Amino acid sequence: MMDIFKVVHDGDTIGFFPATTWGQASKSGANFHRKQTGENVPWEHVTTTWINPKHYEQEGVPAELYAAPSSTESTDTVDAEYVTA
Repeated sequence: MMDIFKVVHDGDTIGFFPATTWGQASKSGANFHRKQTGENVPWEHVTTTWINPKHYEQEGVPAELYAAPSSTESTDTVDAEYVTA
């Protein structure tokens, strides 16, 4: 089962990333940040927080991330397209 993690760099939210571990979410977040800004940030330099499903709406997690059918879940690297401003 994939959990949803919030990835932050220097106080700015990069986005929400579904992953099986926080390390996987950190790597996905750092990679996404690099693609968006061109800034190469090591995955160890981002802050990754697991989001409790009770707080998805409060945290601003896009419904598309947690409303997806579980049959389409994958343990492969995830490219998330959902970013908060």
